[in-house]
Formats: sequence, C-alpha cells, structure tokens
Amino acid sequence: MKDLIKKVLRESFNGKELIENGAVITAMYNDLGKLTGDKSTGVTSADDLFWYVVDLVDFKKDDDYNRVKKYLLDLNRFAGVPSEAINLISKVLNFKSNSLDISSDGGRGIDVSDDGWSDLRGDVISRGKDFFNNAMNNSDIMKKMADEYDYTESFFYAIPYEYELI
Repeated sequence: MKDLIKKVLRESFNGKELIENGAVITAMYNDLGKLTGDKSTGVTSADDLFWYVVDLVDFKKDDDYNRVKKYLLDLNRFAGVPSEAINLISKVLNFKSNSLDISSDGGRGIDVSDDGWSDLRGDVISRGKDFFNNAMNNSDIMKKMADEYDYTESFFYAIPYEYELI
C-alpha cells in the first residue's frame, strides 16, 4: 500500500514536491553527526537542516500549526523522512527556545504569561534564522512583539509527537 501511495504522490505536482523535499531532508539528516550546540548563541550542528525545514513549512504564512504538522507527518509517512529526523527538529526547536530564554534573562521585562512566553519564543523561531539571530542579540525585539501582541499560538504544536511518526 505504501508503494502505491508513493506512486500516486510521484504523479501529482504536490506529491513530487513532497518527495523531493523529503529526499533533501533525509540526505541532510543522514549527513549529520552527533547533535551539538551552543546555548549562548542558539547555534547547533543541525542548523542547516532545521532552518531548511522552518523555511519550507513557512508557519508565518498563515500561523496554522495543523497545516505544518500534517506536512511534517506527510514527509515522514509518504516521503520517507525518518522519524529520527522529525524528532531532531523537535530537539533543535526546544534547544533554540531555551537559548532565547537564556539570552533574554528568562524574559525579564517581557510581559506575557508562562504559556505566552513559550508561544512568543516559538513564534520568534518560526520566523527564520535571521529573525531568531536578531532576537538572540536583542531581547527588545521580543519585548516589542509581546507589547504589540505580535505573536501567535504556538509553533511548538506543529511538531508531531514521536508516537505519531512511523
């Protein structure tokens, strides 16, 4: 059945794109060694893969974490992206979120609830590498986002749970 699904996907425009993106992600994942990172900068050894996926899913297009989650599940289930690669995306997302927490002194001076703080950090990351790096270097960016309610609920919800993957 999985072979039939892959055949149908290869014949559709969106399916071809899914399979091509899945091949790129899988190749990037296979080229990685052990995950390392620097909490003070938020940089990890998996950044090329991570930012490729963040740009690919384009959460800020519509802030629809259900759409992004479905796409990531389709990459895993139909395009052959290993579950471990999706789990790695989750680990890097959490690492970057914790780095934002450290760089902003735990959100000191940023007026949001505990849940809002998580949403805000997820939103910063979902905007891509350059935005993330700017926020890491200047926590006033997150303060302004919080003051202007310029963030949405939560990019973290877009990442499938391990039990959802094959």
